This record gives sequence, structure tokens and C-alpha cells, in this order.
Amino acid sequence: MLKQENLAANFCGLLASRGFKEPANEFKILGQEKDGTILTSWISRKYPQETETSMIGCYNPKEKSFDVLKIFSSRENVIQASINQNKSLLLYVIKKQYPSVDNETVNFLYEPFLTRTLLETKDNNIENSLLSTERSKQVLLQFLWPKHQRNKDQEKFLLMIHEEGIYLKTVIVNDTLDDSSMKSELIVKHFVWSQWDGKIQTLFYIHLKQSTRISLEKEEDEKLTIPTLSAFQFHDDVPTETVLNVPLNLPKIPSPSKFSEYEDDTIPLRIYDSSLSLIIVSDDDKGMLFICHYYLYQPIKQQDENQSSVKDVHFAYSITMVHCSLVVHCIIPGVPWEKAKLMKPTFTLVDDHLLVFQGGLFINILDIGLHNEPYAMILLKLLPLTTLNTTKPIQAKVGDLTVGLSHESLHNTTMMLLSPQQRLNPYRQDIWTRLYARLNDNKDCKKRFSCDQVTEKLLYSLTCYQPEALSRCSTPQTPSGSSHSQMKMNDVSNLTSSATSRRHSNDHLPFVEFETCTASKQEHIISVNLRELSMHLVKNSVKQMTGFRWLKEHEPAAPTFVHAVSARYVSAQLEMSRLLCLFVCRAAGIDSRIEQDRGFTLIDKLSVPQRYLLFLMLERYVLAIESMSFPLPQGFSSFFTYLGYKSLEYDEFMEYCRRHVFELQIDVTKIIMNDIEDTPHGTDRKIALLSLLPRTRARRLINNWDHPISLRIRGYDHASNVLSGNPIGRSLSLSSASHSSTAVKKEINMYSQNDYFDPEYDDYPPQEGFDDYGANNGSYYAMNTIPDVIKNFLTCLFDSIEKGDIYNIQNLYENTFPKFSETYYDKKEWPDEKEVAEFMPEKDELFMILYKELYYRHIHARIQGGPQFEQRVASFYNYCEFFNYIFLQKPMDLELPDIWLWELVDEFVYQFQNYTQYRARLNDKSDDELEKLAEPDNTRVWNILCLLNVLHSLVDMSNIKQQIEATAKGEDPDAVAGEHGRLSLYKMLGYFSLVGLLRVHSLLGDYHLAIKILEPIDISRKSQYTHIPACQISTSYYVGFAYMMMRRYSDAIRTFTGILLYIQRTKQLYSSRSYQNDQINKQTEQMYHLLAICLVLHPQCIDESIQQVLREKNYNDNMYKMQCGDLEVFRNFFMFACPKFVSPCPPPFDSQVDDFVKEPLEHQAQVFMDEVKQQLELPTIRSYLKLYTTLPLTKLAAFMDKNERNGERDHDRAVSKLSTQLLCFKHKMNNVVWTKGSSGLEGKFQSGSELDFYIDNNMIHIADTKVSHRYGDFFIRKILKFEDLNRRLKKF
Repeated sequence: MLKQENLAANFCGLLASRGFKEPANEFKILGQEKDGTILTSWISRKYPQETETSMIGCYNPKEKSFDVLKIFSSRENVIQASINQNKSLLLYVIKKQYPSVDNETVNFLYEPFLTRTLLETKDNNIENSLLSTERSKQVLLQFLWPKHQRNKDQEKFLLMIHEEGIYLKTVIVNDTLDDSSMKSELIVKHFVWSQWDGKIQTLFYIHLKQSTRISLEKEEDEKLTIPTLSAFQFHDDVPTETVLNVPLNLPKIPSPSKFSEYEDDTIPLRIYDSSLSLIIVSDDDKGMLFICHYYLYQPIKQQDENQSSVKDVHFAYSITMVHCSLVVHCIIPGVPWEKAKLMKPTFTLVDDHLLVFQGGLFINILDIGLHNEPYAMILLKLLPLTTLNTTKPIQAKVGDLTVGLSHESLHNTTMMLLSPQQRLNPYRQDIWTRLYARLNDNKDCKKRFSCDQVTEKLLYSLTCYQPEALSRCSTPQTPSGSSHSQMKMNDVSNLTSSATSRRHSNDHLPFVEFETCTASKQEHIISVNLRELSMHLVKNSVKQMTGFRWLKEHEPAAPTFVHAVSARYVSAQLEMSRLLCLFVCRAAGIDSRIEQDRGFTLIDKLSVPQRYLLFLMLERYVLAIESMSFPLPQGFSSFFTYLGYKSLEYDEFMEYCRRHVFELQIDVTKIIMNDIEDTPHGTDRKIALLSLLPRTRARRLINNWDHPISLRIRGYDHASNVLSGNPIGRSLSLSSASHSSTAVKKEINMYSQNDYFDPEYDDYPPQEGFDDYGANNGSYYAMNTIPDVIKNFLTCLFDSIEKGDIYNIQNLYENTFPKFSETYYDKKEWPDEKEVAEFMPEKDELFMILYKELYYRHIHARIQGGPQFEQRVASFYNYCEFFNYIFLQKPMDLELPDIWLWELVDEFVYQFQNYTQYRARLNDKSDDELEKLAEPDNTRVWNILCLLNVLHSLVDMSNIKQQIEATAKGEDPDAVAGEHGRLSLYKMLGYFSLVGLLRVHSLLGDYHLAIKILEPIDISRKSQYTHIPACQISTSYYVGFAYMMMRRYSDAIRTFTGILLYIQRTKQLYSSRSYQNDQINKQTEQMYHLLAICLVLHPQCIDESIQQVLREKNYNDNMYKMQCGDLEVFRNFFMFACPKFVSPCPPPFDSQVDDFVKEPLEHQAQVFMDEVKQQLELPTIRSYLKLYTTLPLTKLAAFMDKNERNGERDHDRAVSKLSTQLLCFKHKMNNVVWTKGSSGLEGKFQSGSELDFYIDNNMIHIADTKVSHRYGDFFIRKILKFEDLNRRLKKF
């Protein structure tokens, strides 16, 4: 909200409260700092001496405080000032005038000064330091305000001299403020315009950049220059960087002159002459940037025009909205020159709008919200107030003022901006990273859904639309129909059920809001709206696939939200059309709050003028609704048709019907047929009316028309059917009995043999399967009673296992068992084996073992507090019994789904891990529990040797390694599979056991053996064993973690990015399965954390979609902290993402230590943190080396040495320390990287850094080793693969 404030009055009051009693006037704003502090100057007049002195002060609007900074001895023309962050130093510029040589013109000189403030020293006579010689060009000064003031003894400020240069000066606060003792660096050599943005600490400037000349151009064009807008971003810890380069299309800039006219604008702080008026407006939080340019020009006049019109000029401005790649142009012609030369518009951000204000002339408000499309975001407001919204160039005229408004799009806007990967710190979050992300989001901006899309489709489809082709219900009734017809109400009413529930009791329409015909025109309109919006959402709302598309599977066409959004859109359409109808009826004098009658009865009671007025109003309402392709309220069509019948002449009414304005539904047609008398003239009218109806609907009305003509028509129809051999319609044969049958029977009898009629929907036979067990069972069961549905489930599971019906087993295991666990046994155990054995048809020991495996797994997963000690032991021995069956000499004739086999092995390892942690936690156990754990028999329970023995035995029995090697060589795997390995049960158990061994060795901290156990498996390729998503994700997680702990960061990043891309593509395959989804979601988050750690320790480019997820989930902030050396963030990420390590040995149960669970975890964390500490300085070294091609050791040591920044200088120690760090950099950036082969331990030493360096005579020589991508080999491989695929297809 905008507000006005009298700053001068506030300043006078604050000065008086500080003890300054002298009158103060001529207040002038000198500048504004980052925190909002306003610097001002004023003239103080002392009496009775009548002397005037100038003063400088600062006002803090947040604290409402005012401090005096400088008191001059005389009156001075101070035009600009700046203050440092702790208010100890003051910069100011004095503008003096002196006459020219001819004594006719007045010229000005600028003098910049630096002094200490009265807050720092009370001595007002302190010497002021002149920073440079006086200039005739404009000179301005500005302090830098860092986020973190690390060195309080140094301050940096900018000295900007128009058309000469911009200097970055460093002053030592405790030294003398002498310009000769200050460090000075020229950062911009020549510029024609500049602006300082204190909020984002950015310097914008325009310089003339030489254009690129092609070889065919002449040499005299070589000096052509282009005005370019650039931006310097200042940082606390890294050097300044150029983040923006925008070529500008500006009028020809005049050549430099000795004397120029300057405006001396301080908010915003700008250096420019009167020939160029440019303002930059930014929004740091939203990532928006606006380049605002305004100017005057005179159009080319015809020779015969009046010479007096030459005094008028055109005022124009353009706003470049960088965040949405759009340029808005506004032209106001015919402005008198006397007024135009004084125009100075204001550009201000107000919420989601950019306000352009010129006092006494215009106010333009541009909608620049982040969620608006670039081509539908212009809102123009003039005085007097008018609003326009269009996507085309417009002209608006209000009084004597004419305004032209247009816009155009920018292309490749991201090329003007430095991408986050190119920044000195790629993980820093500021306005430029947010702006770059905003440009990428808007790059493929889709157009909004428009009702015109539906209108075009309806233009043709409604012409040939036949409502009876969709009818499956009985004949519709009148609005006051029976309850049976209400039960068969159209499903369209469901779309407005939520809106109807919120309606007020006084919001009823003057007709019954009930649509009894399922095949109405409105239903067709709704269906077209639903279809068109759904197709629009599918085409424009699904994110495009990024990365290597040929490695990705096709995503489903329609996302899950499409139907919900479309339904809500149509529901809103219905509600809006209903409210508009309500307002129109009330405007016509028909208020349902007053009228007692509704529907056809209400129309009959209205007077003729009232009917006609209501008809005219509703006719315009219908035209408006149809032009927007909105559906009409339910029940409106029949009401409007009957109103037209009562209001118009019959011939005119029939013409409306022929033009499809009126919809002849059964209910209103019956009323009209009964209202027309059976006179010869009335009979002709009825026949004419029936001729407009579809054949089947007209036949139904003829059957109810008690008239000789009706009998004659039915007789003709009957005779035609007999002569042509067609079956006799039921409508004719049962017509005589129609008067004595029930209402439902009447409706059925009205259908002829050719009508669309379906049997009752409730007569479908029950569906087979077990997915719906217990859905309608609402009785109460005792705690120890097994529901019948559970008995049926277990019996069916037993039969399926006996028969080897693998598909039914998978359905029961994967769908029905989780569903029943959640419905019946969410917080309690399944029935034990004794209860199950009582109703099973046979005593099958293997089935009971499999059931107990599910039983104990359910206890581990869902029972609060976890399993008891006895249950843990029983589960272990149950696994032993199962594997004893597996290890028989003869192969078992057993078929189980692969998903069950994977989860069986995975659960086997998980329960070992869970028991080991349970055993190591001694502080929550009683003496009895400790005695049980110490018993000799129980020490063998979940022993590590037993676990490894089982897994290795499954691998050896299945010969899975030999089968994988044979498959890789193109040989027949059955030749080496053996008797057991040929069976799917043993083969998959062997493969899953390899993954289980990977997990076990990772939990024990043996990462080398964990990778080695997978030697025959190439996890980077798909195979017949990778069809279980949870198995593939778990494998990649433990492999990637092992690589990271072995300091093979490139392989870890490759593994994590590969599986995360796979998860993005296949997430919908398992999103509906909660028991997999929870585990996969957790491991996915863990892998993102591990990937972030690897990218900080070993930066490299990754897939853009993964990089986008890291940005969206706010990993960048933590990555930035890790890059800055925050060890706590490293540790937190590791503790969240690492596996829950275990110790293979049981703890001493008589130990004084209460908890041994954390010992393995703390040990692995300490190993990881030691590695991190060794690499703590490497990101900083990398950021400095990126900036140079050659760099002295002493200079880099000065950058790196923190004592140097605090004033302590020890070059030898710093250089020695730096040499060690550079050697560490060389060592850590060279890692073993896997290139090819089935063994994950193989690889070659490669440098993972994009730069390399060597040291020669204390000089570091840096070389960029980043190699450009070669695409030729890739396309050749794909072409050969495509040709091979074509040859294979031709064989079939």
C-alpha cells in the first residue's frame, strides 16, 4: 500500500529532540543505504548572526532515529552522500559553479570528500580528505555494505566519474584518510551511464562494446559499437563478477563533451547526463529485473501540416521485463513541449505490479506477477480510470489523452545472464540465480486454456448432435418427477455437489434445478469442456523429458491431476452460469425469495409483459453463455423453452426451435403438446412440433397422444414393420396396457425395439478375485475370531501355491495381503500358526513356513514397540526351516513371485540388522532379557556367520555368477546353471543374495568386499534381473555409498545420478504400493543427500533434471555451507544418509556401557569427517584458480591466509601451508574411475577437476582441461544400433 509522508517535518521534529534549536530548511535527499537509512542535508540558520551552515544527517525509518553526521562551517552545495555500515565514515560530493570564459553560461565542478562522522569523533574540525581532483564530469560515491563484516579495519567504496571510470577504493579505518594511502582498482574504464542498487549490492553500467564483425564486412565498419548494459555483483568472500550483459537498442548516444547537464539523482543513485534516461528496478526475493527507459521524440511531419503542431512531441517509455523475456512499449503522443521537457516518470514495484506514474498526466500499472503469462499480463489504468486487458497492440483515448501500448518477446534471454554453473560460487542463492531459474521456468511458456477452443469444436458438433444416442435411462420426467427418476439423475449434477452444499437458502433459481434427461445439449457441452481442457493439460502441463531421452521410457500421457482439474473447472463454469442466471432473473423482477411458485407454474402465473421482459433478458444471457461455451444451469433449457412458447408467437417460437435456440426436452414438449388443443389447426401445430424431434423421441410422444392421427401413425409404422419383415416394436404391442402399468413400466414400454435400452446395471455377476474381500462386511468380530474373508484369503493362497499359479500368488501377495493388513490388522498381529492350521484343508509344512514369514514380517513392520525377544528368535528359526527346504539335494518344485523372493531376502538381512541393534542396546533391557541374550543357544541366533553362510550358499547353489558371465558373453546361461540354477526360484534367490551380501558388507564397513561381491553384475545396464525397482534402487544406494567411502566420487556421482533418473522415470510404477513407496522415498532422499556431499567434494556437471531437484528441494543452501567449510552440515548429511551400521560381535552383557548401538556409526562418521577435513580448503582454492591463468604463490597465499586479513603477515608460513594444500588438491582430484568391465573395482586414475595447474618458480600456471563434448561418435553408435534393430524386425 502506498502512503505519503512529510519527511521534512519529521526531520525538524527529530532535530529538535536532539537539541538543535536553530531553524532548518532546504532539506535535500543525498542517498539511501542497504538497510533503508536515508541521508539528507539541510541549511541551519543561526540568529542573530544570520549565518548559514550546511549539515548532513542520517534518518533510520525503521527505528525512527536521526543522527547528525557532519556540520560545515559555511553553506555548501552537497548533492550526494554515503555512509559505511557502522556509521564511522562519511562520503560526500560538493558541486560548485564557476562562470565560463564568455561569462554567459555557468559550469559546475564536482569535488568528492571522505571524512569521519560526528558519531566517530566529536571534533567537528577534523580534516576532510579530497579523494581526487575536481571534475567537470559528474562524480558520485558509494560505500559497499557486506553481509558479514569480517574485517572491521577496512572499508571499500566506489568512486564513479562519468565517462572516465569507476574505481574500487579500500581505506584502512585506523590510518589517515589520505587518498594516496588508499588501495585503488579501476574496475570500469569507460561508461556512459551507471546505477548502484544497494539492496543487492550490484553496480549496473552502460558501456560501448565493439560489435562482432564478420569477414565479409568492410574494415570501415570495424569501429561500430553497441551500447551494452552490464552488472557487477559484489561479494564478501570472492572477487567481483560480471553477471549480466544485455545489448541495448538505444538512440544514438552523443559524443562526449567537456560540459554536460546532469540531474544528480540519488535515489536510485545514478550517473548520467540528460541525453539518456534509464532506471533499473529489481526484486531480490522474487528474482525479477526491469530495465526502464523513457525518452521524447518528434515524429516525421508532412510538409502540408500546420507548423504549430511541431511544438508537440511524443513521450514514450519501454520496460524490459527480463524475468519473463518481455518488452512493453508505451507511447503518449501530442504532449506539449513545455510540459514534456519537465516529465520525469517514477517506476516503483508495488506487490505484483509495476507502477509507472507521471504526476498530472497518467498512471500505468503493469501486472508482473510470477504466475502470469507474458502475453496476458498488461493492465493499463488511466485517469479517469479505465482498465484494458489484451494481447494485441491497443490504443486508448480518455479525454484529450491518447495512449498506445504494445509488447514483444525477447529470445535467448538466458544468454544475457551468467548461469549458476558459471558463477564463482555455483551454490550461492541471490537475485541472479533466482532470475535464471525463472527464465528456465518460463522458457517453454504454454498458452492458457481459452474457451474459444471449445467454441470452435461445438460449432460443428452441436449441429449434428443426437441426444437420444447417449440415452441409457428411462424416459425423463417433468421437473416434479418421481423419486425413481431422481435416483437416475444425470451424473453431471455431481460436478456441482460441493458448490451446491455451500449455497444459501435464498439463492434458488425460479425453476427446478433438476436435469432429468441424460442426453441433453448441456451434457454434451460439459463433456467437450472436460475433454478439451484435459487434452490441453496433458499437452501443456506435463514436464518435458530432459537428459538422454533415448534412455528413458515413455511417461504416461495424462498426469493424475488432469481429471481433477478438469472437473473443478467445469464445476466452476456451472456455478458461475448459475449465479449469472440468478442475477439476470432478479434484474427482470423475478425473485425466487418472493415467488412461491417455480418452473412452468411460475411462467403461467406471470403477466404477458413480465414474461416478455424475462424472455428478453434470458435470451441475452443464453447468447453470452453460448459465446463462452459455458453450460447452462440444470433445468434451465426446459424453463427457457416453455417461456419462449408463452412469450412468442407460435411461428416465431417454431423458428427459434429450428435454429436450435430452444431445446425440446421430453418434459417441456409434453406440456406444450397438452397445451395445444386438438383442433385441425392445433393438430397441424403438434405434427410440426413432432417433426422437429428425433425419431425415437417423437415416437414416445406419439404413443402418449390420444388422437386418431396418433393411431394412424402407429398403424402405418406397424404395417411398415410387417411388410418389411422387421420385428414388431414393443411400444406398439404394449401401448394398450400402458395406462394400467406402473410409472417405471410405462417408461420401459415407451422404448421401441430400435431404441437404446440396456438392462439394469445391478444385474452384473459378482467379480472374481480377492481384492474386494470384506468391503461390505460391517459386523463386529471378537479378538480371537478370524474373519471369513481372511480364511478365504489364506485358503486361496494355499491353493495357488499348490497349483503353482504364479499370477494369482503375486496378486494375493502384492495387493490383497497389504490391503487386509491395513484393514484388519493395522495395529495387531495376524492369527498365529495354530489358529490358521485349524481351518486349512491340508497340513502343509512349507505353506505354514511361508505364512509365518509374512506373520513375523508384519510384526516387525506394524506392531508398536517391535517384536518381542521370543518372536525374534522364532522368526530366525523359521528362516532356517525355509532355507533347509531350499538346500535339499533335489530341487524344490515351488514357484513364488520375484517380488516375494526379493522381499524375503531383504527382510532376512533387515531382521539381522534389527536384531543386532536390539542386542547392542543394553540400557532398555531388564536382567531377565540380558540373561536370555547371554544363553549359549541364543548367542547363535542371528549370528553373522549363519547369515553369510546362507547367502553364499544360495549364490553357489544357483550358479548365478556363472549364468551372468555366460549371458554377458552371449552364451546360453542354462549350460552353466546346473540342476538348481535352471529353476527361477533358485536363480532369483541367488541374484538377490548377491545384493543382500552387498548390503551386509556395507553395514559392516567393508566397502571393498561389498563392491567385489557384485563383480559379475554391471549395474549400469538393464538385465532380466533388474525388473524389481526396490532391488535396483537398494543396489545402487549401497554401491554409491561404498564408492563414496572409498573416495571414488566420480563413480558415486555416476551411480547416484543414474538411479535417481531411473526413479524419476518409473516412479508411477510403484507409487500406488505403499510398502515399497515408503522405503524407496527414504532411500531417494538419502541418495540426494549423498549426491550433494559428493558434488561439494568433487564438483562436476550432472543431468539438468537432477540439478533442478537439488535446487527445488533447497539443497543449494546446505551445499553452499559445506563449500564454505561448515563441518556440522557435512556431519548432519552423513548421519541422515548413511546406512545403520552394525557390529558383527555381540557386546559384553556385563559391561558398564549402556548403549553400543552408536559405536559403529560414530566410527564410520569419524572416518568420513577426517576425509572432509583434509579437503576443507579445496573449494576455496578451486574458486580462486578459476579466475586466473597465472597466479603468484604469494598472492594466492595472501588470499588464503586469514591472518593476512587481520593485519598479521607471515608470508613464508602461508606459502608453505599453501604448497601443502595444492599438493592435497592434486592428490584428491585424482581418483580411480570405472570405465568398462563387469567389476566395479576396476578403473583408471583420472583427474576429476575441470582445471589443471603446475608451479614454476613460485608462479602457478593454470590450464583449463575441460574438453568439449564430441557428439559424432555418439550419433554413429545410435545409427548402427537403429540399423541392427531394423534388421532384426525384418526377420519377424
